[in-house]
Amino acid sequence: MKIILVGYGRMGKAVEDAALQRGHSITAKVDPAAEDAGVVKTLTPDLLKNADAVIEFALPQGIETNAELYAKTGVPAVIGTTGWDDRRKAIADLVTRSNGTALWGNNFSVGAHLLFKLTAEISRLTEKLPDYDIMIHEFHHKMKKDSPSGTALTLAEKVLENNRRKTVIQTQTLDRAIKPEELHVVGIRGGFLPGTHTVTVDGPCDTVELTHTARSRDGFALGAVMAAEWLIGKKAFSASKILSTISSKRSYKMKKLSGVITALPTPFLENGSLDVDALEKFVDFQIENGVSALLPVGTTGESPTLSHDEHAEVIRIVIKQAAGRVPVICGTGSNSTAEAVALTKQ
Repeated sequence: MKIILVGYGRMGKAVEDAALQRGHSITAKVDPAAEDAGVVKTLTPDLLKNADAVIEFALPQGIETNAELYAKTGVPAVIGTTGWDDRRKAIADLVTRSNGTALWGNNFSVGAHLLFKLTAEISRLTEKLPDYDIMIHEFHHKMKKDSPSGTALTLAEKVLENNRRKTVIQTQTLDRAIKPEELHVVGIRGGFLPGTHTVTVDGPCDTVELTHTARSRDGFALGAVMAAEWLIGKKAFSASKILSTISSKRSYKMKKLSGVITALPTPFLENGSLDVDALEKFVDFQIENGVSALLPVGTTGESPTLSHDEHAEVIRIVIKQAAGRVPVICGTGSNSTAEAVALTKQ
């Protein structure tokens, strides 16, 4: 592949080494702050014209401009830049409208993605164990500018998605007792640590800790290059799924379904937001009364009336609430082919 590097700091240089080791070539290096020979200051459409992919580890200030260029030129982009979570939806909409391709992630290390999966599972298991509390802390080198890290915030999202006892991510230093619904996420900066993240589950008699320690940036760089290899030929804006990226091809056998399969209507509150409580109760009601499977967002009128985020959220809620008791057939239809494909991949 012909790769353009956007951001040529320590991570950019590590990505360059990993890409060259895997037989790829670097056609341009872009960084407005770098003084290295051969690095250009500005990303342009002409630079992107002959590239197969972009790998970006840069400052978040330029993310909108860069994403627009990637989308308009049709160049697949792996985005490892952090610190722009508040703009994620706007940029996702931009990429989707332009039929572009981008794979973003707060961490491209394979080990970190194992930690994401383990965190989701332990959060689910402890949801009904109120004596066990969850917290997250991380250590990074003194040069890191954001705190908590993007990886820590992704871990926090995994907790909130899988444990309804936690509804608020608390990143501030507290001069009071923490509230039961708050998940405390703490970042510590100093020294030269590449990054250590720990999810702690603590009860009255014992403690469980899940820790990922990066020994160098090489693992993040390799994951980003492998993600770029996987991304070629795909269309979507999606969170990084590194474990899927590196796994071998799998074959799946379609399960034959029969019986009563309910196309679930989506309940809303008077203010126009999803009625999550009603949806969860409706899922339980259907299963308790003997349905064979559930079909969220499966009725004719739902796709045009739900936003992309609402569509994905309804499916996530139904899958979680069903908890494997019956199969869930995810309705991913849309009036937009690109959105239907994106929802199916998601």
